[in-house]
Amino acid sequence: MSVLDRILTAMTRTIQLDSKVDALMLQAREQQHRLERIAERLVRIETILDLSAAAQTRTINAPPRLPSK
Repeated sequence: MSVLDRILTAMTRTIQLDSKVDALMLQAREQQHRLERIAERLVRIETILDLSAAAQTRTINAPPRLPSK
């Protein structure tokens, strides 16, 4: 194998690795978007749970009301 063949093989592998890195970057970007959407959904769920827990606490701890006249 000549030096030129080795150089061409190295360049070919570098180009192949570059395309693989680009594909991995795209996958990482997609995963980041998915994680952000999941985090947003989790915040909404936590807010709903907090509001419902607070509403239950107010209902349970509410002082008795006087009857209306």
